[in-house]
Amino acid sequence: MDYRYKFYIETKFIETSLGEIPQDWETYYLGEKAIFEVGKREKGGSLEKGDILSLGCEHIDNNGNISLKNPKYISSEFFNKMKKGKINLFDILLCKDGAKTGKVAYIKNLPIEKMAINEHLFIIRSKDDDLLNHFLFFVLFSGIGQKQIKSFYHGLIGGINKSQIENLKIVNPPLSEQKAIAYVLSTIQEAKDRGSD
Repeated sequence: MDYRYKFYIETKFIETSLGEIPQDWETYYLGEKAIFEVGKREKGGSLEKGDILSLGCEHIDNNGNISLKNPKYISSEFFNKMKKGKINLFDILLCKDGAKTGKVAYIKNLPIEKMAINEHLFIIRSKDDDLLNHFLFFVLFSGIGQKQIKSFYHGLIGGINKSQIENLKIVNPPLSEQKAIAYVLSTIQEAKDRGSD
């Protein structure tokens, strides 16, 4: 018997504002489970050359990856003074304004050891052991996640603020299921990425 079919017929579901979910999954507001940071650029804007990559919305592609076709930089001195906005491995980046509002990326590797974000991005990190960043990325990347984000803004040039993102409704399966879901979806995503090269 197909595992997915077996899972479906053996699982009891409940109706939520996000649709039908397994009864052992929880829902929560993102602000309950995650922290958010905004970055900045030094006075005069980003640099064409430097030691520290400074990422903005233009560096997030449609597949949830970071694109470094047009890299921007900040100085080491400015980076060292930044209290927030420094990128860690496994962070989620979310574009908070402009034409790419809602685009998300997952930091699966650090092409340069030190990277930061500018004022147009949020860094989102889980603050709970029962929420996997990789799974949360796929939730935000999904149709349900994107629909919620788009509901916060109107017009061609979007914009979302921290309080709106904190009020995103998110599903929270058991950790073992989060890992399995993230593994399957990342395998599919990697295959798509290879196909688009």
